[in-house]
Amino acid sequence: MQEITVSVHENEILPKLCWVLEYKPGSQTAEINVGSCVEIFRDSMVEGCWDGEFSEHEFENANLFGSAIRWRKNKIQIWGSISLTDRICYAIDSGTLIFSNSLFAVMAKIDARFDSSVNYYRVSYAPLAGIATYPTRIPVDHKTIREVHQLFHQDVEVGIGGELRILCKTEAENFSSFKDYEKRVSNVVSKIVKNIGSEERQYPVIPYVTLSSGYDSTAVAALAKDAGVSRALLCTKPRSIFFDLFGDRFVDDGTKAGEALNLSIEYVNARDYEVDEDEILYVAPSSSTPEVSFLPMAKYLEQQNTLSAVFTGNYGGIVWDKNIGEKYVNDSLIRSDMAGINVSEARLKTGFFNVSIPFCFARSMESIIAIGRSEEMSDWSIGGNYDRPIARRIAEERGIPREAFGLRKRAIIDRYAEPRNSILADDFRSFMKLQRGSALPPFFFLKWRYFLSSTVGRRIKLLTVASRSYNDLSYWMWFWAASRCIDCYKKMIGNSKRYGD
Repeated sequence: MQEITVSVHENEILPKLCWVLEYKPGSQTAEINVGSCVEIFRDSMVEGCWDGEFSEHEFENANLFGSAIRWRKNKIQIWGSISLTDRICYAIDSGTLIFSNSLFAVMAKIDARFDSSVNYYRVSYAPLAGIATYPTRIPVDHKTIREVHQLFHQDVEVGIGGELRILCKTEAENFSSFKDYEKRVSNVVSKIVKNIGSEERQYPVIPYVTLSSGYDSTAVAALAKDAGVSRALLCTKPRSIFFDLFGDRFVDDGTKAGEALNLSIEYVNARDYEVDEDEILYVAPSSSTPEVSFLPMAKYLEQQNTLSAVFTGNYGGIVWDKNIGEKYVNDSLIRSDMAGINVSEARLKTGFFNVSIPFCFARSMESIIAIGRSEEMSDWSIGGNYDRPIARRIAEERGIPREAFGLRKRAIIDRYAEPRNSILADDFRSFMKLQRGSALPPFFFLKWRYFLSSTVGRRIKLLTVASRSYNDLSYWMWFWAASRCIDCYKKMIGNSKRYGD
């Protein structure tokens, strides 16, 4: 009986948590290149954490944040994150299958580029469509390959002959009450924290919660504190003239909640960190708003010289919102924003897992929303458009005062459409000069157009989705950043040594 032969190679210049798998069905051989902090075992590997015993390496049906691979005699299994903040990507090149937890690594491996004549807006915003209808195919510029594939909330099984089975990760469940739901989520968080702290990890992981004055991160912090997490990160005041002018309206300070939980708080502020060339990593994953506001957090984590698990509230604004629109109340994991996706490439370099707890059981939206709207939650419903009783009850029953969070919606996302780092800005302008040979309007026009669309246009919906994409300066900043990331991966891939040598 034929068997798949797998060899693992460590590549120290790849991002710490990145991996690239190449499988050739004709020879039944697979090679996996991994960054320096991917955990490797006899028949599997993982970069992430999950609600199971670390020593057992069982990823099937797990609430996994990150990604994992396991190989057997006649198949290779690849598991992605349950959250829609990370993805698995793959391509098929002359029969050879290429997989990675980085889109840019796949494109570099097959020597593909993005096509400037294609509007990538819908593909780039794939998570907004939910897992039932999101676009999986990404058109590319290549001699023979037409597309690369992206997978959210899905796993892959590769047969010995190269056949693929794409499997959805979770199914909807029913919860009888708030206590039933809370118990299930708390149990998952406790198991994840235990997994993170396993002494069998070759690369130790330090867990953190994120803090803000909103509902979602506060509720997640309360659950994580119950499970033993004691450290908190608090990001404040992105560097922008609008934040300086309007002050408190944009200050997202979760200090009161952190103090109520007796957490050790590390303040990370954009004013304390220069925006370096890593900025490109927060622009490249999608053409949505760059999440460079989290660059200071990443810099702080890098300085700790260890891996990190960061518990976040991504998707809490859907699953815990009492007033959420009915189009979201199903098992499709439809998103209303892209929060977290533009951190997905940076986390591989920095070395952290984005543990977005609200995605746990999130396909059970009908059951969870029914609980949030039920009579039993009336004491934790404050009325108005910003009302998330489940998150409030989780936090308040763990000692966080009502006035400490969830009173007014704030955000630390900073919209812009030109790199702040001077070196990157010069490169972007040079790139745009080359693009002027196409049908693009002049650069100064695009800058004014972006300003209007991100201010007036956002208020009165002056511009349609189609009109604000291909000719939008922020779109071209994404196109430029993504192209540069492919170039970077081309330099990194191929400099590997066999694991254990």
